[in-house]
Amino acid sequence: MQKSKTSMIHMGKSQQKDHYFEQISRSVSFAAEITAFIEPRRMKKVTGVKAKELLLWIGVSEMLVDNSNSGNIQFKTHTGISRSFPVSAFMVSQVIDSMRERAEICVGEIECQKRAIQLLDEFNIPRGLLPLENIVEIGLVPSEGFIWLRQKKKKDHYFEQIGRSVSFAAEVTAFIEPRRMKKVTGVKAKELLL
Repeated sequence: MQKSKTSMIHMGKSQQKDHYFEQISRSVSFAAEITAFIEPRRMKKVTGVKAKELLLWIGVSEMLVDNSNSGNIQFKTHTGISRSFPVSAFMVSQVIDSMRERAEICVGEIECQKRAIQLLDEFNIPRGLLPLENIVEIGLVPSEGFIWLRQKKKKDHYFEQIGRSVSFAAEVTAFIEPRRMKKVTGVKAKELLL
């Protein structure tokens, strides 16, 4: 049996940063100094990372990417509390940032609303499919068909004609092509299970 290689990492920055992960509705605090032991699919003995659980900030001691195809990452604390979330919830901003160089980017509410309508029309997608208010940034990487929109905040919308509620995260991404959007992130529909 092959033993995993473990390395220590140390990350330092000028100040603490608090971040709210919209897709999992959790706040995480990153100290100015973070250390951990890292090995394939796992970080353990983590210091400098805390997650807000109810009203308490609890230190995260271990992060583990599941070996299964579930696509989940598990967070463990020193107190034994453990939570799993989809890996994709932590990657949206990174994907957008990696695409910025090649993207056509529009910023500002009025400009973004016009650009969103233009793109929906250009790709033959109904205008009512996406929220068009409160968009602060929209980007398109034409060579790949990758599109994103950032809103001021999460938006819930009820589509009366189909009787469904849909939740749009603050960041929505997709690959767009004529009459189709695929690999969509940041959009959830409510279904009643009978």
